[in-house]
Amino acid sequence: MAGIIRVKRNFTALAVPTSLQPGEMAVNVTDKRMWFGNASSVPVEFVLGGGGGGGSGSAGLSVINFGTSPKDIASVVVTGQSGITLSSYVAANLAAVATADHSIDEHVVEEMDVYAGNIVAGTGFTIYAKARNFPLIGNWTVAWQWR
Repeated sequence: MAGIIRVKRNFTALAVPTSLQPGEMAVNVTDKRMWFGNASSVPVEFVLGGGGGGGSGSAGLSVINFGTSPKDIASVVVTGQSGITLSSYVAANLAAVATADHSIDEHVVEEMDVYAGNIVAGTGFTIYAKARNFPLIGNWTVAWQWR
């Protein structure tokens, strides 16, 4: 027997649920944001990657530099993010944007793990990159987004 499942929903921009029963779900249709209730009935936002969603946030490109001697790990600090908070979600990935050192094709095929963390409220965050197979050199473009 087919059934319809409906979650709590709101169409008011920037509306956020104040509490949800454990496992209960809510969605803000206007902002394209979704929450579920944790074991303590606290709404936890379900974050999807891919540039969608509403609410405040920012996105951009940065260059991460592995230097001239091969290295496994490099990082870059992103600043100027006055609206970022300690509870913001930050995502980063290798972008298909050429640098003086590496072509778009190299950006597409390189195997590199890219992470964001170390959020400083009102300031920014750090992007970390780790080479998977062998040490890297030069500049690589990373895309980032937070909300």
